[in-house]
Amino acid sequence: MIQEKDIDLITRFFDLALSDDELKELEQRLLNDVEFREKLETYKEANHIVNEHYLDDDKQAKTDKWKAILKTDKTIKSTKKTNWKWIGAIAAGFALLFSFWVLNNTLQEPDINKLLANAWDKKIGLNQNITRSASKDSIKDKITMAFKTYNKKDYQSTIHQVSNYKTGTLYYEDVLLLRGLSYYKKNKIDIALKTLDTLSNYHTGKKSKVANWYQGLIYLEQGNTKAASKFLKLPNYNIKELQLLEH
Repeated sequence: MIQEKDIDLITRFFDLALSDDELKELEQRLLNDVEFREKLETYKEANHIVNEHYLDDDKQAKTDKWKAILKTDKTIKSTKKTNWKWIGAIAAGFALLFSFWVLNNTLQEPDINKLLANAWDKKIGLNQNITRSASKDSIKDKITMAFKTYNKKDYQSTIHQVSNYKTGTLYYEDVLLLRGLSYYKKNKIDIALKTLDTLSNYHTGKKSKVANWYQGLIYLEQGNTKAASKFLKLPNYNIKELQLLEH
């Protein structure tokens, strides 16, 4: 049960009236005390509802509605009168609260599935507009077509189109990339990873980072975070998207 002093701490927090020591105390409570954090969140939501829906009411009516919202099983029975200025300071309080949560890792963990989906959607290294010179009806056209079939999710056709290229062939890095990713989309994970590893270590190094990026995504999507961490900066409370690890 939250004590009277906790209500006072929350009230003066939104009133922007805490000392440095009290701010540190509140910071620790947010980090370590789940009930305290939930109660602060309840106060925050109650104030939001009151201010959003009862802007034209007089102060006492708004206060009564605000108190009614807070009447839950865990609500503290207190005779202390609510500080109306606290409600008036809600916007500044939200910003300050958010900064504390970021600092102390109390935000929700990132949604890995969403981050992976966003990472794949970027289609890094999959630009079919190849600019290197090549004559018409040459390898360039075939590789361009392979990019198109890959983007259309016709992975078997892509594999077929890039199946006869050998080391040293023009656009061979693109061949390895398309081959590796297409095999992965066909659920041939081992072949995909081996192909991308070959691309990562290819002597030109032109698409090594691209290969590392997709190896990381594949390992992470397969749930192997240890292997993924060799290629990617894994998301946490402060990193909101997947990032390539610089080697």
